[in-house]
Amino acid sequence: MARYINADDAIYELDRVFSIDDFKKIIRAISRTPTADVRENVKGEWIDAGLLDCSNVHSYRCSRCGYWDYGLRINELLYCPHCGAMMERSEDE
Repeated sequence: MARYINADDAIYELDRVFSIDDFKKIIRAISRTPTADVRENVKGEWIDAGLLDCSNVHSYRCSRCGYWDYGLRINELLYCPHCGAMMERSEDE
């Protein structure tokens, strides 16, 4: 499992432990390491907005962004197609 750290804090701690020559090598290695594309894990849920007109088709909206859609399976999507929020599963599913 990946663990994201603050590179500046890591460099500070390494400077306290290693000799100057080792420290320079470590700094060079950290500086060459690409940064991770980290994004906050946003969660939401599908809210049943009721039946459409006189049909048996339910409409649903995202609790995070309000994206609204309808269909037999829209509430089974794991992510909102509009904001990317990860949809929580209820206990009874």
